[in-house]
Amino acid sequence: MNYIKSHMFPLICGLVVVLSLGALYWPISTMQAALKTDLENELNLSAKKARDMAKPKVKLYTYGELTGPIVDATVRAKQEEQDWMKGQADEIAKAASQANRHLRVEEKNGRLIPLLGGVPEDHYLPKINKEAGADPFDFKTHYEELLGINPTKVTGWLKTLNAGMPYTQQEAQAEVDTYQAQRAAQAPRDPRTRQLLDPTAGTLSKAEADRYRRSLLVQRAQALRVYANSGVFQRRAWANPGGSTAPSEREIFEAFIDCCIMQNLVGAVAAINKDSASVETSPVKRIGSMVIGAAAAGAAVSASGTGTGGTSVTSAGAGPLFLGQGQGTPKDTGTGAAKSTLDYARSLTGRVGSERYDVTHVRLLVYVDPSYLNEFIKEIYKQNNSYTVLNVRVESADPFSEASEGYLYGKTPVIKADILLEAVFYRFWTVPLMPDVVRNDLGIPATKTGV
Repeated sequence: MNYIKSHMFPLICGLVVVLSLGALYWPISTMQAALKTDLENELNLSAKKARDMAKPKVKLYTYGELTGPIVDATVRAKQEEQDWMKGQADEIAKAASQANRHLRVEEKNGRLIPLLGGVPEDHYLPKINKEAGADPFDFKTHYEELLGINPTKVTGWLKTLNAGMPYTQQEAQAEVDTYQAQRAAQAPRDPRTRQLLDPTAGTLSKAEADRYRRSLLVQRAQALRVYANSGVFQRRAWANPGGSTAPSEREIFEAFIDCCIMQNLVGAVAAINKDSASVETSPVKRIGSMVIGAAAAGAAVSASGTGTGGTSVTSAGAGPLFLGQGQGTPKDTGTGAAKSTLDYARSLTGRVGSERYDVTHVRLLVYVDPSYLNEFIKEIYKQNNSYTVLNVRVESADPFSEASEGYLYGKTPVIKADILLEAVFYRFWTVPLMPDVVRNDLGIPATKTGV
């Protein structure tokens, strides 16, 4: 016992050492077993991967799943599927191009003939063929009729829309004067002198004249479906009744592309207003303006004024027709049919044109029932696959201010919607109609017939 007491510290230290060595070496066998298991699992996995590499599974849409080593037949099957997919992409692009030209051109004997408001205008594009009977002045006349430029009669799109404008102050006063003259003609007269027995007979008081003017405005609103005049349509500078300047090939092409777009916008308004009997019940109450061109997004736009003549929206502030004009053909990036140049500084979508298509911008100003705004945009989309809405700015239309100018919109609230659109034109059908001067602007060789 004395020995243990005297050697307690060495004994404790020894015991600690023995326990430490036991704790150190005790799990070795367990660790060895776990390591062996892990190595076996890794070996089995590697073996499985090696077997799978010898028999790979290739999933093909047209053949299903192919299992086995990659041989020439597998490579051929993969290549055939890629060719099939490319063919499908080409078919989709062709169908899109065909839809893009719908109701814009017609094909006759392998030639494309542009349609102006649905009417064929042959032998004007890409070159004016006077020997075939093409007269630029005839095109000018048809263009002016479509836009309704002649103020003495309603033609073209204005007739399609059942459109017109409120009475101007001068027109309303003329109607009041006529009405007073009619009343005076019916008043009693001296049978000998034919003078009015009452010199004031037929004269309207101020209150009566105001009521009559208001009735004229109401009658006009009930007779129309939408307020618009020829001034709401973009007009090329040479379009002037009685003018002596004939349009050139470039000007005819630009007017044709303008009309393709405006025909669609008119179609959208006509479609959404088709069940309406008057402006008061029409979803689209008034067309303010249409501006088309590369710089349309930044152009100053305003609604055409009252009256039958209005103020023409010219193309002067809209810049070149296409975004790519004067810059050559954009160099495509990427591969395949979908490749295109993107420039987000010039367009929200980045699209400015490519070897397959050209792009222009459109500004449309309309006064519309706000509950129908989205429906109206859908109608634009239905007209053609050209369009993408880039921006919509809205503001309330003050009914009192509008009524003071003769515009009566009915009981519903009305907003002024400034809609910016992107319009895409596929070169599949536009290039065969392009004059050489336009092709040069776009960097297209004169002998090129489309892509």
